[in-house]
Amino acid sequence: EKRAIAKVAIRRIERDQSLFLDTGSTLHELAHLIVDIDFPLTVVTNDILIAHILTGNPNVKLVVPGGSRREGAYALLGEPAISFLRDLKCDQYFLTAQAIDLECISDISPELVQLKRAMLESAERTTLLVDSSKFITRAFYRISTLESLAEIITDSGLGDEDRERFAAKGIPITFAPLDTEAGA
Repeated sequence: EKRAIAKVAIRRIERDQSLFLDTGSTLHELAHLIVDIDFPLTVVTNDILIAHILTGNPNVKLVVPGGSRREGAYALLGEPAISFLRDLKCDQYFLTAQAIDLECISDISPELVQLKRAMLESAERTTLLVDSSKFITRAFYRISTLESLAEIITDSGLGDEDRERFAAKGIPITFAPLDTEAGA
């Protein structure tokens, strides 16, 4: 599912754009696709695995705001990074989250949520990348309302009733076909 979502997301990236990528396995998949892009791009990420992957592409100007590593994860967190991010303006933010319901997007770490909010506030357009298992659940810390999103990209596992409820919210949802559905 995550690879399929990344394959749709990569089509949203244009030459000379600046991107925020936070952290997570779906964004790791996207980074593996970005590494093959043959045009100039600026990527700002707090994920050290994404940074490592993208160092392989000379077309990518890579910015890592720094911070302290989150235990058991690739994320760098902390106040200096948040202040740095608030001073930037990026074209696009690919956001991930632990949960999404009809009211908000949420996550489990208050430090990570602060960083995600800083990226959200500094981005021109925000696209949420989440697999269908994250829908109709809520984590403890709210990142934002759904109205802050330009689009949601998910896999085709979201049920018809939930598709209708989210469509009624007016946020475009793109369903990434799994390779088996696409005949690949």
